[in-house]
Amino acid sequence: MRYKPSPINQSGQISLSQKTWVGLKAGPITVHLFANGTDTGTTLTLDDTNNWTASFTNVRKYDQNGTEIQYTISEDAVSGYNTTITGNQTTGFTITNTEQPKITSTPKTSDNTNIYLYIGMMFVGIIASSYLFSKRKII
Repeated sequence: MRYKPSPINQSGQISLSQKTWVGLKAGPITVHLFANGTDTGTTLTLDDTNNWTASFTNVRKYDQNGTEIQYTISEDAVSGYNTTITGNQTTGFTITNTEQPKITSTPKTSDNTNIYLYIGMMFVGIIASSYLFSKRKII
């Protein structure tokens, strides 16, 4: 009788086929592996030294019931970037980080004063000066 391995004991590999930055590259990122929606606690760090690619190795292919495990990944949030993950456990995953546009404000070109207040004060000054000149005694 020939030994036939149980599918429960089969293992495989989950590839991160590509890490793409749209905008400037940020520092290293951490990728988490999920099995059937549950965090496995297994992580990978991607950076320039590993060319932004890696694989989760020796992952179980089937659960205790012989059902194939569905693997997904997530990435820790990268400040200033939106993350998109595409692909699957068969073809490999691609993580794309797109730099968020920087919101710039228009510089103020004037102050917040009320110009009409200054014009009114000017007219009051002119009227007061005219009154004082008209009441002036001529010697």
